[in-house]
Amino acid sequence: MGNGKFENSPFPCSVEITFNEIKFNFIQASAGLRSTTFMSDDRKIFWCGTNGEISRQSVPIEFRYKEKVNYLIEFKLNLINIRFLKYFLLRTIK
Repeated sequence: MGNGKFENSPFPCSVEITFNEIKFNFIQASAGLRSTTFMSDDRKIFWCGTNGEISRQSVPIEFRYKEKVNYLIEFKLNLINIRFLKYFLLRTIK
């Protein structure tokens, strides 16, 4: 991410960005077609734009990944249960 000085730097530097008079300090950004993800200098993840979770979000909001982790673990466990059940049913039918 640029540091505003047009100098190369091997280390991330905090860049202050203002959205609607709210100041953020970011050290990384990842831009997609319709949404952008940022990492703040205190390692929090923010995002804005439009994707599967947010719609037309013009100011970055914090991405609460801890809430998503439980969902992903539960989803994975359900897939394992379905695969085991399918395997068990196929074995008993033969």
